[in-house]
Amino acid sequence: MKRAIIVLAILLAMVLVASTIGCNKVEEIREKVRDVISHSKPVVAPIHLPIGQAAAASSSEYPVPQAPEDTPAGAENTDSPQASKSTQEPDLLIEGITWRPLNPAPGELVAFTITVKNQGGSSAAASQVYYYVDGSRRGAGSVSPVPAGGELTKSFSWRVESLAYTVKAVADGDNQLVESDEANNEKGITFSGMTIPEPDLVVKDITWTPLRPSPTDTVTFTVTIENQGEGSAAASKVGYYIDDSEQGSGTLASIPAGGTTTGTFTWNAETGEHVIKAVADYDDAVFESDETNNEKELASSKIYLADLVIADITWSPSSPSPTDTVTFTVTIKNQGNGEAGSFQSNFYADNVRGGGSSGTSVISSLAAGAAATGTFTWVALVGSHNFSAVADHFGQIVESDESNNFKLATLAVAYPKPDLIVQDITWSPSNPSPGETVTFSIDIKNQGDNIAVASQAYYYIDGSLQGSGAISSIPAGGMATGTFTWSAELGSHTIKAVADYSDAIPESDETNNEKESTFTEVLLVDLIVDDITWSPLNPFLDENFTFTVSIKNQGKDESGSFQVYYYVDGSQKGPTDMASIPAGETATGTFTWKAKLGEHIIKAVVDYNDDVSESDETNNEKEFTFSETTVPEPDLFIESLTWHPLNPSPGETVTFTVIIKNQGSGRARSFWIYYYINGIRIDPSGRVLEIYAGDTWTETFTWGALPGTYSIKLIADPYNQLSEINEANNEKEATLIIE
Repeated sequence: MKRAIIVLAILLAMVLVASTIGCNKVEEIREKVRDVISHSKPVVAPIHLPIGQAAAASSSEYPVPQAPEDTPAGAENTDSPQASKSTQEPDLLIEGITWRPLNPAPGELVAFTITVKNQGGSSAAASQVYYYVDGSRRGAGSVSPVPAGGELTKSFSWRVESLAYTVKAVADGDNQLVESDEANNEKGITFSGMTIPEPDLVVKDITWTPLRPSPTDTVTFTVTIENQGEGSAAASKVGYYIDDSEQGSGTLASIPAGGTTTGTFTWNAETGEHVIKAVADYDDAVFESDETNNEKELASSKIYLADLVIADITWSPSSPSPTDTVTFTVTIKNQGNGEAGSFQSNFYADNVRGGGSSGTSVISSLAAGAAATGTFTWVALVGSHNFSAVADHFGQIVESDESNNFKLATLAVAYPKPDLIVQDITWSPSNPSPGETVTFSIDIKNQGDNIAVASQAYYYIDGSLQGSGAISSIPAGGMATGTFTWSAELGSHTIKAVADYSDAIPESDETNNEKESTFTEVLLVDLIVDDITWSPLNPFLDENFTFTVSIKNQGKDESGSFQVYYYVDGSQKGPTDMASIPAGETATGTFTWKAKLGEHIIKAVVDYNDDVSESDETNNEKEFTFSETTVPEPDLFIESLTWHPLNPSPGETVTFTVIIKNQGSGRARSFWIYYYINGIRIDPSGRVLEIYAGDTWTETFTWGALPGTYSIKLIADPYNQLSEINEANNEKEATLIIE
């Protein structure tokens, strides 16, 4: 009893330790506990746990729950206990074999529990139980004395090697006991073709940071391992390679079916292109459904290089004067594909670094495509000067091109001079008429850095000198204005002004003294008949309708008032007095006329009396041919034919109702309607006095019903007395059955 308590204490300690040391250590402890238990006396009352319950202390080894009532799929009993005999001798048999886990995978350790029962009539002395797998003995266990009717359990473990195998236990394995039945000591379980879910480890992805590493950068690779199988994968290793050179391996935790985990490794980037590879289950420790898909290789991963250049050198002020402090801005750009780490750039004025100020700029890093700036100052001196900059002065950065780190710029400094330009040329009035006096204003600006003394400006129109004007002195940045006049002439003209015509003033730029402007064409009116429309579009004979004449001033000046005359077939229908029309605008005039049959020529003449001076006097008329006038005609059709009663009996009087519609455009004068029954005309016929366009007329006639089938037919205007739009739709037929 004392030893059993010690064993229970050890098992409890094992459970507590499991929470901190993991499953592998627990398994080692279990093995040691089994050794202790195998030399311990069993507890008389064995412990049985229901299926699925966690194991607790047992009398022999670590406990295993009893097997379910039915053997699992693929397992079958190979032996059955015989019924106990009614004798005073013991009779040991294997009462049951259970195991955990129920569906072990190849390579997994399985714990088997053997229940030994004494179904004899007297106590069984101590004995041995033997364990077999596939006929090979895997061990034995000492069985303490078992009282009559009592039972106890023994355990052994075995690591599964295949899906099909047989497990057998034999009580009194060495036949040391005298039993009432010596033939019932064995029991076996055969496992055949059991479906065991297996894992399948694959390298799902390989990523790295930074994405675009430069040489010597520390690159961190992240390898994602996925278990795409149906069973859980135990802990495993993943191997890492670059250019087929092993970079080490990493240990991964177990991965459930469908789960993923990641491993990482680092590498110092080297110039060139490299092949990255990862291998899941690196040491083949995991049994997988597919052992051929553990590797993933990235075809190529390129190490990117920086390429530093001096993109630009600028300065302010752009045209310095002697003694001015000039600020230089140097733009350094990384035009390569890789990031540049820390580097130093130096700047020089006339080969002196900094030119009197700090000529160094330290840039901590510069991403691919990015730019940075550095500045230095210099006090301007008269003369021509060289300014240069060197990126990565000490060659700290490995670049794709080491020959393009230098840039040179030149700057000439001179004493300040004026610089006269013609800033603008304007005139008034903006749209002169021929002969009108136009005044031109010439704005002359001194955009130089020194005062411009008094000078002369010359003025030209179409290359012909129009005169000159004295221009007073102009301070730097100032403005002066000169004027001249001209009598406007038809056409477009080129106006030119020249500042400092005689080159009396020394300027910083002697090439920019002239300016030309194109003078807008001297404006005239130009009236035309733009369009002639009428309403309605298709008038009927003798109908009054309206013509609308659209008159446009397509000239450049406003027209003033004028008259418009209208003609139909040469007969005058106007005139209409028109108000002034601005340039580009349109106005309308109208007249009416009573429609007549035939084609007609409609004409409009603008500015009939030549009241307006126009740029083109030949385009004032326009003619249109007016299409033939339409004569309105009727169009009769039988809209409906009904009768009452709807189903007459023989001898009844039937009343027929006819509705005739005029769907034409003209009035239908008096006409007849004939009624026919089975081709025989029924008198009296109907007489319609008249139907206006769109109106209807209703007529009725009666008939004494007789048994039989009858064709009822109506004809409007049977003699075609009316001229209609459609002469083919004047009839209507219906069938009437009388029973």
